[in-house]
Amino acid sequence: FDGWLAASSLDGPWLPASETPPGLADLAQQLAAKGSVDLLDGGPKASPKPSLANGVPTIYVTRTPAELIVFKGQPNFVPITGTGLLWADNTTADVLVNTANDDYYTLLSGRWYRAPSLTGPWTFVAANSLPADFARIPKNVAAGVVLASVAGTPQAQEALIANSIPQTAVVPLRNGPTFTPAFDGAPQWRPIAGTPLQYVVNAATPIIQVGPNAYYAVQAGVWFTASGLTGPWTVASSVPAVIYGIPPTSALHYVTYVQVYGGSSDVVYVGYTPGYLGTVVAPDGVVVYGTGYTYAPWIGSVWYATPYTWGLAAAPIYNPYIGFGFGFGLGLATAAWDAPYWGRPY
Repeated sequence: FDGWLAASSLDGPWLPASETPPGLADLAQQLAAKGSVDLLDGGPKASPKPSLANGVPTIYVTRTPAELIVFKGQPNFVPITGTGLLWADNTTADVLVNTANDDYYTLLSGRWYRAPSLTGPWTFVAANSLPADFARIPKNVAAGVVLASVAGTPQAQEALIANSIPQTAVVPLRNGPTFTPAFDGAPQWRPIAGTPLQYVVNAATPIIQVGPNAYYAVQAGVWFTASGLTGPWTVASSVPAVIYGIPPTSALHYVTYVQVYGGSSDVVYVGYTPGYLGTVVAPDGVVVYGTGYTYAPWIGSVWYATPYTWGLAAAPIYNPYIGFGFGFGLGLATAAWDAPYWGRPY
């Protein structure tokens, strides 16, 4: 947009600003250049550019995880061949209607939600409790992208298989990758609930204490170990089994998807499955994005983020030509032949 809105509180009301603080416009451009913010200018190809002269956009504020479903105009639903379902064809979201009872369904981060109307209230629906017609959606129609999130379908089975395949590497034990811990101040320890372990909460990477002289850390999909927190840190040739008991409620759960498969006196064979990067298997038998649990980041003189557990408009996508993938934000995920669909390691 070509202007600023202002409010006396975060909840609004938000109205056009009559004046702005000095330097605000320059700061916004600097952040936009870094990709830190979206100035909502429509992008380089937008014509005409969004303008406050055409009306003030509605500002929605939420303090809990949420997704905004946007339609281009009034929702337009079209029949899905061979089913009693309708598909919204004027939104980037996955929205369906079951004509048997006029319930609405939407798919967010691989999880299904149902409501009696588009305005809600929305409630969670397990992927193995969907109406039977969901499994009858043809794979070659637009709505077929949701099949990977319908438990029991071939597409869901393919997604489960894809989510179990590790990305592997051979790592030398000498003259290979190195690890140097970084802390925001003096190390602060916190217990990992449900385990005898503790970890450094103000570290840039996961650092776990297994015993008095046993420390383990993960960086870029490789385990490191040391007898003391300050090192020296070396590539680990094995990982204690207790680490793999870290539950999904812990922000460090994602390290349980990084393995050491074996090795020799010179190298170790390591790998990680997609859970390391956020795609996990839900109890209802489908692959979802994030564990769904809330994790608190470290906020001190610096900010150390925890893994994303929900959101980002993450949508599981099935295409009969390229298989299973995840899309983020706008657009579709595409198959990657030089890297796994789940991306690069932390």
